[in-house]
Amino acid sequence: DAFHYLQRWKDEGKTFDVVYSGCSFDPDTQQLALFLGRLKPTGAAVFNLGNPGKQGMYFVADGGKKCELLMRVNFMMAESP
Repeated sequence: DAFHYLQRWKDEGKTFDVVYSGCSFDPDTQQLALFLGRLKPTGAAVFNLGNPGKQGMYFVADGGKKCELLMRVNFMMAESP
């Protein structure tokens, strides 16, 4: 489970230059915060966010100052405990 690893890396203080997720995050949960929390301030991320039938693929960089909708998508939803 990716969220198990993300939580462990958070506890260890590990950060990454680039993060990517193929599943769509549920905006009503803390999934995205946990995911982006592992990103270095100078890093970049690509992720999917939304609800079934209304999702977008986003690019984030520059410590969150740059956020672009790349395209509308329809991916399976990530599940977390």
